[in-house]
Amino acid sequence: MRTSKSQLGFSLLELLVASSIGLIVLLAMTSLFKTGMDTTFTVTQRAETQQNMRAAIELITKDLSLAGAGLPSGGDGRNRLQVRLQPDRHLLHPWRNLSQQRSRWA
Repeated sequence: MRTSKSQLGFSLLELLVASSIGLIVLLAMTSLFKTGMDTTFTVTQRAETQQNMRAAIELITKDLSLAGAGLPSGGDGRNRLQVRLQPDRHLLHPWRNLSQQRSRWA
């Protein structure tokens, strides 16, 4: 089919094909961008979680290393609560002989 020089330009079919290809490329780029953003968010959250866990472990380690600090280290028995077992009732009675214990503490 012969065209004259006055009909220069694109046909409707050519414009539809070009628009479709452009739209597919745009959708692919948008999908890749969204995947990249989701991955960045996941990596950031994971790093923050690891940092929080590291700080918690350091605090626990510090607390465990200081456990018992400041307590008396003697074995004189003054700081112990005496618990006695009644063989007939099988109950713990730490309040028995309380007056005797008070006299020893004073």
